Amino acid sequence: MVESRELPQKTIPAAEPLAEAATLPPAAQTGSLGTLDYFTLPGYEILEVLGRGGMAVVYKARQHSLRRLVAIKVILAGPHASPEEITRFRIEAESVAQLHHPHIVQVYEVGQQTGYPYCSLEFVEGGNLSQRLNGNPLPAAQAAQIAEQLARAIEVAHAHHIVHRDLKPSNILLTSDGQPKITDFGLAKWMDSDPVQTRTGAVMGTPGYMAPEQAEGKKNVGPAADVYGLGAILYELLTGRPPFQAETVLDTVMRVVSEEPIPPRRLRADVPKDLETICLKCLEKDPRRRYVSARALADDLHCYLRGEAISARPPSLLGRLERWARLRPALAITLIALAFFYVNHLVLIRLGVEGEGGDFHWFVTGLLAAWACGAAVFQWLTARRDTVFTFVWTAFDVVFFTLLLLKGDGPRSALLPVYLLLIAGTALRLRGTQVWFVTALCLLSYVGLLADASWRRPHLLPGQASGFIFVLSLGLIGLIQHFLLRRAKTA
Repeated sequence: MVESRELPQKTIPAAEPLAEAATLPPAAQTGSLGTLDYFTLPGYEILEVLGRGGMAVVYKARQHSLRRLVAIKVILAGPHASPEEITRFRIEAESVAQLHHPHIVQVYEVGQQTGYPYCSLEFVEGGNLSQRLNGNPLPAAQAAQIAEQLARAIEVAHAHHIVHRDLKPSNILLTSDGQPKITDFGLAKWMDSDPVQTRTGAVMGTPGYMAPEQAEGKKNVGPAADVYGLGAILYELLTGRPPFQAETVLDTVMRVVSEEPIPPRRLRADVPKDLETICLKCLEKDPRRRYVSARALADDLHCYLRGEAISARPPSLLGRLERWARLRPALAITLIALAFFYVNHLVLIRLGVEGEGGDFHWFVTGLLAAWACGAAVFQWLTARRDTVFTFVWTAFDVVFFTLLLLKGDGPRSALLPVYLLLIAGTALRLRGTQVWFVTALCLLSYVGLLADASWRRPHLLPGQASGFIFVLSLGLIGLIQHFLLRRAKTA
């Protein structure tokens, strides 16, 4: 926080002081960089700048009539503010005005001065939680107590059908005795409304703390997103760092969507197991797996602080495997399919089926092992959302499957329908061009199988009708997936 200082006049410069500041017309009170250099408000004495963001500036001021310190938040753009900025400012003022809780910053007054919308807020003198932590964790009991207080406050907001959507340590102010107060409801929304900033595809929030459904730009973000935000704050209270952090915003968002947070006990061994369980339950990717409400979270934290049994339970081995597979569906399906095929191959060897053993067995073993390793590598590469790697991965699958058929029964193999599954599975990536890319690869691969059979093993050539029907099936499945994707995108 900027060091407090009182000024002889009701204006405060954000840059260098100007003697004629009080006489500047409103249009001249906006600097070239879009910062509100001077602001005056009848009934208030502006003391200092507390903070400045992309949309607003916050001043510390003294309200003469009630002889109290307040925070004045003013939209920087003033009369030139966009409709979205005005909407966000109105939502923040109206939502917080409805909430009366000792751990939520109160709104005193909302108005407009010389074209600049402003609101008068409760002044909280202890800085914010992010400054308090500064990369250093708190004792477990203190962390749990703060998280419980915040959860109780958010439950009040949810009871008024308001979702905060931007919970993070820097939006938690601290009083002089360390009591937390939630502020900055600029991204808040009413559960029963659909304001412009909640449109599908709009990513709202702070990357390291936003819920996965926010990171994916989903429209119906509800109270579960605030439960996630509370879990992210608890995580930082316990470890001194957010659940996800990377060099770029995009990388951070991708980690939020596709990775699990490092368990707090791996970063700090003295974190109690129950508190880690509570924290990780809040940070579940699936909103349905989190606490059903902020109140349920607060109650579990209260049980922990009283030394009672908590309701949350760490996931079982099966649950951890299911969560891993849900985050990496392409890799999980590939590994399951390869394992199923290999087990089937071993059963056929056991049954004494001709051609399954010997050199073919070792070829299959090596090919499937290389296929599994390649899929794991491509999973790691595509986690960075590089479209090129998704194309290479699908091509890799088609090539390895074709190599398997070349070593086996070629165009007469009972596994030929897998080509159809590869085309259908590609549609799950939601890219029409990739569907046609894989369809073309499968057609070329089948033609290659026919050419190899006619050259080396004519007895494996299928009848003309069978070959034509299979080629037609490959083209039709590609066409069907293409139209399904078009329909899904326009729905």
